[in-house]
Amino acid sequence: MALYALRDLLVSPREFFESRRPESLTFPALGAIVLVAVITAGGLWAVMQLAVVDLPPEGRRAFRRVFGTVLVVLPFVMLVSWAILAGVVYLLVRGDATEATYSGTFGVVGLAALLEIPATIIGFVRAYMLFASVSFSDPETAQRQLEAAASGEDPLVLLVWIGVTLWKGYVWREGLLGAYDLPSDRATLAAGVAVGFSLLMVLFG
Repeated sequence: MALYALRDLLVSPREFFESRRPESLTFPALGAIVLVAVITAGGLWAVMQLAVVDLPPEGRRAFRRVFGTVLVVLPFVMLVSWAILAGVVYLLVRGDATEATYSGTFGVVGLAALLEIPATIIGFVRAYMLFASVSFSDPETAQRQLEAAASGEDPLVLLVWIGVTLWKGYVWREGLLGAYDLPSDRATLAAGVAVGFSLLMVLFG
């Protein structure tokens, strides 16, 4: 996707979707979600390398086997989550937009996954900094340090994710208005429900 199109998607989503058939964006949306999954897997790998560096060879081999499973499962789980989210939005808009299709709605909803890339990177940078300060050579000390860190959410990462989620809500609302001839209150409701689900994942996921 050209940079100007990406700018329009994130800043002027209504105009972006008005000039495109939503169904033509299904595969770009899939690509956006898979890209986030790849970045997430890369971040997990980088962070966990700090934890396994002191492990014996058999421990590192076990980690590689587990991580191989994660590489398979993670994109699938993310795709299913986005598919369900798109399905909820589609059910909320189809009564007011006869031309709405599930694949088109998935295109509108899924492209907003691109907004998660900077939040994902920031989250893993913060996690890497945390893990770099933990002494994994002493398991008991490492456990205490990690439990102390886990007892309080990183406020910066949490604020970034909340901001990104609200921005996704803006893209969804304006995108639905641009893609379909919807009443504004219906687009707001659909986007609001999607934001609510997303915030629950951020806060409790």
